[in-house]
Amino acid sequence: MKRRIVLILLAWVACAPFRAQIGGHVEVEVDELSFTQQDGYDIIRWSGGTDKTQEVGAPELPVIFKTYVVPLEAQVTGVEVSSSNRMAVEGNFKLTYNLTC
Repeated sequence: MKRRIVLILLAWVACAPFRAQIGGHVEVEVDELSFTQQDGYDIIRWSGGTDKTQEVGAPELPVIFKTYVVPLEAQVTGVEVSSSNRMAVEGNFKLTYNLTC
């Protein structure tokens, strides 16, 4: 019985690095957003970053890029992005669209 417990513990410890998770957290407050107008369109900027969507035909909105270092021997099995808290920003906005390739 003791041998089984030791073997189970060794197997669990050996497999532990393969079950590791890397996580991150981003929080955006309304007062970090700025709204200006340019050529009849509303421009939304976020003080936490300067990046915006780059997809042709999509509205230009602030985006957040997160980078993680993964060990060489690790294999990424999936990426999950979840929103745990959404907030509405009051107002009607006419957004400019990215028209360049």
